[in-house]
Amino acid sequence: MKAIVEILPLYNDNAFHVGDGEKIKLGIDAIKEGKKVYVLDFDKFVEKVHLFKSKNVIDPQVFKQYKNSMQNGNVRNLLRNINFSTVSSRIVRTWNTISMQEVQTQIRDAKGLPYLPGSSIKGAIRTAVLAQLAIANRSQLGTAHAELGFERKMFQISSANKVDDYFRFVRVSDAYFNPKDVKIVQMRGLNDPKHPIRNALEVIAPGENSVSEFNLSVDEKKLYLVCAGNIPKRLGFLFSPRSLFTAVNDYTTRQLKRDSQYMQVVAADDPDIDDYVAAIEYVLDDCNDCGPGECILRVGMGIGKEFTTGLWAKYAQGSNPATSRSYYECDGEIRLLGFVKLRIKSVKQEG
Repeated sequence: MKAIVEILPLYNDNAFHVGDGEKIKLGIDAIKEGKKVYVLDFDKFVEKVHLFKSKNVIDPQVFKQYKNSMQNGNVRNLLRNINFSTVSSRIVRTWNTISMQEVQTQIRDAKGLPYLPGSSIKGAIRTAVLAQLAIANRSQLGTAHAELGFERKMFQISSANKVDDYFRFVRVSDAYFNPKDVKIVQMRGLNDPKHPIRNALEVIAPGENSVSEFNLSVDEKKLYLVCAGNIPKRLGFLFSPRSLFTAVNDYTTRQLKRDSQYMQVVAADDPDIDDYVAAIEYVLDDCNDCGPGECILRVGMGIGKEFTTGLWAKYAQGSNPATSRSYYECDGEIRLLGFVKLRIKSVKQEG
């Protein structure tokens, strides 16, 4: 089975972030001008400021200016009368006021294209399915610390020769986006007076007309061969992406409702709580609007422990959700990080 899945923008402009572990420092690696951040290309920069008098010979006067600018965090001084775009590798727009000096960057491929890794999508789907199975099989769950044992019970394939996992036969490709879909946002923390500003991120924020695709496939032949055709009924979704997406959407809906109820208690005094809950309700509206073959999935950074593999079992048993409490503002409204809408475009049975 092979499905082509579209990633669609939510109507209230939600974004997600999957980092590459790198950061850019404003004033050193990049220059902020108005609502634009110019990420510098070192080779272009060196050429424009004439750091080298000739091949491999550094101009000492320019190097001194360069060193002072780096130490002061203000390379702008070296770029007077120079168009910033001519020394940039990319230009990223900001979605809100950025006061942080470091920006965590979005993962990109070798060509500089931003993407959502297939491993992130698959991991988020696996977590959602596992949590739904935990809800349906509470009697087998045991204690809140028995997550791994339950996970093995649900997904492990035992055969005479080896132990395998049903999800190993599920493959998800990367989803690529237009570089113009990348924005920079500054995150804040709800009910967090000591650290009201958390960090600045590059995020992928699919535009109104932006549609990305990825492949979701199951190697049915190998799966049947490994498990000798004995596939549990509970895992029938492996051959029905529509059933799979229904399970994912049900999980996202359930967790959002619990998050809303929980935060209205623990953050009741926060001045932004009403707007935060309204942001949850917006995403819930997207969940409720999903038809057959559609779902809302939460991926990447800022998803909170309740959406994280390894902790789903605790919350399936009714414990308080460990929400991330993070948000960003766009056009004066609070937005939650990490939600995407998936829609099955086509399904093909591979014979």
